[in-house]
Amino acid sequence: MRHSGGVENSGYPPPDAPQQAVMPQPIATRSQPRPTPIWVKMLFWFSVGLIFLAALMAVADWAARNIEMTRLLTAIEASENQMKIAQEGIATEIPDDPDESDLKRNQDLKATAAAGRDEVAQAGAEVASLSFLPWHDEMITAQGAYLAHNQAWVEYLADGAEDPVTMFDGQDNIEPTWIRAESEVRQALPVFAWPQMSSRINLIFSDSEAGGAVVPAAYLPVMVVSAQLG
Repeated sequence: MRHSGGVENSGYPPPDAPQQAVMPQPIATRSQPRPTPIWVKMLFWFSVGLIFLAALMAVADWAARNIEMTRLLTAIEASENQMKIAQEGIATEIPDDPDESDLKRNQDLKATAAAGRDEVAQAGAEVASLSFLPWHDEMITAQGAYLAHNQAWVEYLADGAEDPVTMFDGQDNIEPTWIRAESEVRQALPVFAWPQMSSRINLIFSDSEAGGAVVPAAYLPVMVVSAQLG
């Protein structure tokens, strides 16, 4: 190859050529997301708070219903027990082969009926003293229905304290009030009731034929006397 004496062009500028300024390339940046408005955050937490409060109120109402029903059943059981005691006392005072004149003169029978009247009335006052939240309509209705049954017993025993013969003339007002009381109390049973609550109701109202007496054996002598006098 022949040397021509010239500088081979290698593609680079000659040393004495003026330098070109190199401008820095701008760096591409990602757009930042817009911050969430404060009112959106406030609305979210307000909604969460409302949901939590509603759940808390629902649980509190459920607990209150169970507590109220427990108190009502306890008072009803005490009332039923007094009716049982009164009826058993009446049964023990019934003479053998009684006639109407024997019953009218039986002061012990009158006294037993009067004592039963007072005790049953006192038990009814305990039922009436119970208070319930205003929107617990089923509980209030159940209370009123049972009080009507209690009052029927008070009137029945009060009449017997004046004239024992009336206690064997039938209990027309006791049976209907007993049936209605059972219906209303069962309807007032809370959803997801506490354990044993349903069985307590079944035990209370297990003796519908006796008109409210817990032990039907105490009712049998009264039925026998009613048949004899009839």
